[in-house]
This record gives sequence, C-alpha cells and structure tokens, in this order.
Amino acid sequence: MILALGVSFSFVITSVIYRQSHKLYRQNKESIRQFESPQCLPEDVFTQPKDAEVLIVGLGRVGRGAFESIKSIIGNNLAGMDADRNRIKLMQEAGENVFYGDGEDADLWERLDTNGIRLIMLALPIAEDSTNIAIQLRKANYQGHIAAIARYQDERETLLASGIDNVFNFYTEAGTGFAEESLTLIRPASA
Repeated sequence: MILALGVSFSFVITSVIYRQSHKLYRQNKESIRQFESPQCLPEDVFTQPKDAEVLIVGLGRVGRGAFESIKSIIGNNLAGMDADRNRIKLMQEAGENVFYGDGEDADLWERLDTNGIRLIMLALPIAEDSTNIAIQLRKANYQGHIAAIARYQDERETLLASGIDNVFNFYTEAGTGFAEESLTLIRPASA
C-alpha cells in the first residue's frame, strides 16, 4: 500500500513539474549549464538550413502537406525540421531540404541562425508544444512571423497570446476548404 501511494504521488508530482519544465529551465538555465560538457552530443548537433525563407517545424501529415504546398509556391527557399530521425532520413534521401531538430529544445533555438527566415510554421499536434516553441523563439530574438495549427477554438487564444501571429484552426478551416473545393464540382469557379 505504501509503495502504491508513493508511485501515485510521484506521477502527480512529475506531471505538475513537467508542465512547468520549460519555464523552470529558462529560469535556471545558467546554473544548469555549468554541468554541461563543452562538446555537444551527436544527437544535439543539427545542420543549419541554408537559404530558407520559411521553416516548417513538424513534418507529420499536416507539416508534410504544408511543406509540399509551399515548395510548389516558393521553390527551394524552404526548410523542414522534425524530431523523427527516420522521417528526416527518408526526406533527405528524396532530396528535400530538411534537418533533424527537436523544436522543444530551447538551446536549439539559441544556436539556430534565424536571420533569413521570415516565417516559421509550427505543424505540431499539441498546442502546448507550439506555445512553448513560440516563447523560446521570441526569447531567442526571432523577429519573423510564426504560424501554428490548433485543433480546438480554445487553443487558438492561448497560441495567439504566446506570440504566434496566425493560428489555423485545423478542423474548422479544413472543413471550409473541403466544402469550397467540393462545390467546384457542381458550380463553375467564377460563380
């Protein structure tokens, strides 16, 4: 019984601390960094995107679709970033301008040169992750625009409050786009 209570309390404490982990790291970053090795671990090394005007963070279904759409519009002035090494490897083998990186890593945003990047699109399924990344980007002095997706209307306000410039409501706007494109099947585009 004591062991079960101890495990239960540890889950509660962990969940509370995890929700504040990014904030706690930002507040204590300098004291934590004194324990770091001067050499980066291989998994912390990333390739700086070259000539990218737009960066898409998260290359799952939504991010990959956005990547393909934007690439058809602006060409190769686009880079993609994802935390899935296998996905990155496959896309690199296909000749895409993508690199491995964990968007929730605050140190990544401090080391990444975002001067030429005018738009960062956060195609992440969890709004809280997008909020944390937006805060980290602004703290790292990113001056460009940030866009994100939201699944629910209440997430939209939180995302906008975190410094995100545009929030695409996934279900509402996808439904609108679906309806508009489907109507072209029965009505001419000019009508």
